[in-house]
Amino acid sequence: MVKKESWFLQKSKFIDEYGLEFSNVLFNGFAYTLVGIFYTSNRYIVWEFLTLKRTSYFLLVLSVAVNVIFFFNQKKKSKSLKSFEEDSNEKAIKIQSLENKIQSIHKNYTEIFNEHLASLYFKLKLSNDSRISMYKLENNNFYIIGRYSLNPDLSKINRNYYSSNQGLIALALSNGNYFLNMGVPDYGNKPRQKNGVYNFFNNLSAIDRDVFDKITMKSKSFYLRALLDPKSIQRTSIIVIESTKNKAFEKEDIDVVIEDEENKLTSFVEKIDWNLPSLINAQVKGF
Repeated sequence: MVKKESWFLQKSKFIDEYGLEFSNVLFNGFAYTLVGIFYTSNRYIVWEFLTLKRTSYFLLVLSVAVNVIFFFNQKKKSKSLKSFEEDSNEKAIKIQSLENKIQSIHKNYTEIFNEHLASLYFKLKLSNDSRISMYKLENNNFYIIGRYSLNPDLSKINRNYYSSNQGLIALALSNGNYFLNMGVPDYGNKPRQKNGVYNFFNNLSAIDRDVFDKITMKSKSFYLRALLDPKSIQRTSIIVIESTKNKAFEKEDIDVVIEDEENKLTSFVEKIDWNLPSLINAQVKGF
């Protein structure tokens, strides 16, 4: 909740911003009023030389002098404001340029990493019904950092992150790996079929129904492997290979290739600054 400014603080800010202009208006109004009154009178104030009419001349000259000073002060203020705006615009342009460069760098990271996943995809001899994805653990969520499939529909990224404590990805994080290539019920479009598939996966590892319903790939074969950080202290990433077919691949065949590639994958994940959004920012942006 934003605290309301006090009356005194509000008035102080108003005086600070408009005080000079306000004072100038008051002075001019008061001075010109006296000039008009004094000019029509020949009465003297102290001695005969200092008449009210002559005093009006002095007030008129003083008013003109004050207005000249005010004019140059405002001109200086306007010049400073213009200089500040130009400086701000210049810095804004530089910031935007740097942000564009950073985005370009991260785009290159993703492209290079996806090319590596593509190489791994063909080395594993995966088919058109399969895809390979890589996730990095951040703020108790797994953010996707790369995905490849020959099938453009399967290579699409519909969700940027998954909770680390739900679904098969939670099993892989807990156990180090998880493999399943048969037994998944037919998905279908009928409520009974949908409930059957959900109950099957929910029994393997608890997953919210709304999260499950947003999964677009109807996979029946899964290979998940959690990778350690370079110091081998904790699991910081997961590679997920899946297919829409039963018995699409064998665990032993994939293990051989992944173990050979593990150091390269870990190096990509840990040494590159992926600029992943925080959980709060991701939710606000609708990820």
